[in-house]
Amino acid sequence: AKPTAAKAAAAPAPAAKAAAAPAAAPAPAAKAAGGPASLDEKKKFVLKHEMKIDDAQTAVDDEPNRAKKKTLENDLKKLKADETYVKALAEIKEIELQAVKDAERAALQAKSDKKSADKAGESAAKVAKTVEKADAAVMEGIDAALAGSGKDAAAAKAGAVEQLASLASATPFVLPRLEKLVALFADSKLGGPATKAACAIVDAMHPHGHGVATVAGAGPLPR
Repeated sequence: AKPTAAKAAAAPAPAAKAAAAPAAAPAPAAKAAGGPASLDEKKKFVLKHEMKIDDAQTAVDDEPNRAKKKTLENDLKKLKADETYVKALAEIKEIELQAVKDAERAALQAKSDKKSADKAGESAAKVAKTVEKADAAVMEGIDAALAGSGKDAAAAKAGAVEQLASLASATPFVLPRLEKLVALFADSKLGGPATKAACAIVDAMHPHGHGVATVAGAGPLPR
């Protein structure tokens, strides 16, 4: 009975040994974590490792003994096939290739941004030039022509409509006159030009149509 009890008491020992075994598993991860991290570190590692390869190659070339030479050649092959070294070489190549791509992409983006900026500048200059032509005195002349009557009124109104169309980008000045253009839509001679001028004024606004409802009502402009 005594030997049996002693054997039973000793039984848990293998389980404890088995439980302790997994503790050795993290070793490969620790080895992988020990590799160079940054690009500079990778390059320094590769340079240092290649110096070892050069030294090993020199040793192979200088060794006259065939048996020793074979051993040195095997050592050289191991250095060239070193996992960390091969991985670092591949990562350096990939990082440098990506840097070239990023530089090319940045250059294209800068070119595109410059083109967009130039185009926006030209558009702003065009609008500014148009606004310079529109002032209170000019608008008073247009208002007088649109309100005129008599034998020369039709020609004056046609000139005023044409002038409003040319000043379509000067929104603060021409938007208040939109209602007067709408009133001319039914005119047999001025309806077409008035519609075209009104549409030009609306198209020149940003955002499109902003403020039209308060000036010309909710009805859509004809196209």
